[in-house]
Amino acid sequence: MENKNEVSAAANTDDNKEVRNEVYANGLTISNTFFDFCLQFKREFIYEGKDSSQHKDVDNEIIIRMSPQMAKAMKTLLEGNLDSYEKEYGSIPNFKNV
Repeated sequence: MENKNEVSAAANTDDNKEVRNEVYANGLTISNTFFDFCLQFKREFIYEGKDSSQHKDVDNEIIIRMSPQMAKAMKTLLEGNLDSYEKEYGSIPNFKNV
């Protein structure tokens, strides 16, 4: 079941436009200034080297900047989607290092 909620700062949006890019991210860094929020999505890889040591590579996938108002709207949408997800599938465990 896909739970799709949207918010847009634009008055006229074309919902029929094709999505141009889709990325997978398993890492995220968030920063902010007075004027905007910056979300840097990353993809982290852990692999074993020839000497059996573990290595980690990080690819920076995409950076999204948004106004504080849009960030707050995104927070509300994300909370609603997480609540719906947990009602349907059960509680999501927290990361240990967060």
